[in-house]
Order: sequence, then C-alpha cells, then structure tokens
Amino acid sequence: MASDSSHHEYHLIPNGWVAGTRYYINEKLGDKKTPPADRIETWVRDMIQASGWSNEQVTWSCTWTSPDYSEKQRKALRKKHPKPAEDFPG
Repeated sequence: MASDSSHHEYHLIPNGWVAGTRYYINEKLGDKKTPPADRIETWVRDMIQASGWSNEQVTWSCTWTSPDYSEKQRKALRKKHPKPAEDFPG
C-alpha cells in the first residue's frame, strides 16, 4: 500500500486550466466540484509514493473530451496552455 497518494482533476477550458475535485489518500478535499460548462478536456493527475524514501510517480490521463473540438484543436490548446504544476491552486 502506498504511503502517499493523490488524485486531482483538471479541466482545460478555452482560457486555460481550472482545478476540479481533489483527493488525498482517498479522502475528498473540500466539496466535489462540477466541471465547467465550457470544458474542452478533463485530465486526472495521479501521484503515488510507495514510501517516504521513494520518489513520487506521477501519471496524467485524459478522462473526457468535448465532441465539439477536434483532436487538432485540443492539441493546440494543450500546447498553448501546458498542464498545471502540482501546486496549482484549486
């Protein structure tokens, strides 16, 4: 079992990123956040640290895409607005 883990949602909107619901060691932090109406993609950043002495392992996965935007348009927006850093305010 991991000694530390987090699961953070991020939503890409036309003007950048918006933080979504966050979990820390399977406990929700704050209220569940409704995704923005203008979201283009939803991504999840998962972090697992097996022990206090090991490195964090971070993965990103896209969990939702808007049918109104092509892959080319979404890729251009991700290039314009890189994924948020781990300390992104939420």
